[in-house]
Amino acid sequence: MLDTALCAFSFKTPDYSRFARDSFRADGETQHPCWFDLKFDSLNASLYCSYYSLNSGKSLTELVNDAFTIAGKHNIKANFRKESIIENKYGAKGILFEIEGPVASPLQFYLTDEKKHFFRGSFYFDSKVNPDSTAPVLHYFRPDIDTLIATFRWKN
Repeated sequence: MLDTALCAFSFKTPDYSRFARDSFRADGETQHPCWFDLKFDSLNASLYCSYYSLNSGKSLTELVNDAFTIAGKHNIKANFRKESIIENKYGAKGILFEIEGPVASPLQFYLTDEKKHFFRGSFYFDSKVNPDSTAPVLHYFRPDIDTLIATFRWKN
């Protein structure tokens, strides 16, 4: 279970994942402490995670629009994009984007409580994408994304 003292959420992570703090820096400062990556070294892939408080910065509408824009950037290479509404028993809801074709990020999602919190995840392959090669990896990894979403909880 990923549960850090700094973040307003927790969720179950696969045993084969490795937590890595986001190393991106702007003006010499690290980004939000709840921006991090889950590394899947055995799959040569990462889940990029970012969190935003709705009490500061962007509005929920802006963050949702950003999520659609980022998913839409893959439309050039995508063969198909499916959007599914997601909601778990802990009150986290959002959209799951499944993008088929030779795209670097075939699974993306966001979760929110629509009042205080917004979380976005993007699964990226850390190498050149060949759909024939990556399909088995996605098939293997997809239940872990479903578990992450099902176990995602906000800390109030």
